[in-house]
Amino acid sequence: MTGDPWQAAVLAHHQDELRRELAAIAAPLNRATLTLYLHVLGHTLDYLAAHAVGDMLPVARVHDTGLDWFTVRIAATCQLALDEGLTH
Repeated sequence: MTGDPWQAAVLAHHQDELRRELAAIAAPLNRATLTLYLHVLGHTLDYLAAHAVGDMLPVARVHDTGLDWFTVRIAATCQLALDEGLTH
């Protein structure tokens, strides 16, 4: 997503949102927190997929990226970990 200026801006926006959400609950911005966040996102997506009517997962595309919210948020979380040097 970082190769396209619009998608890079969307990614940065979601990183900022995640930072604010973590700060609001006084959660540290560290590898454990981001790992737990990704784990919860994955379980939420699994739950939605298991309870979707028919073959349709009710997840809208966001910000004219063609990607759903979960994909954007997962990418933003991973990019935030990279930017913060939390991947080693």
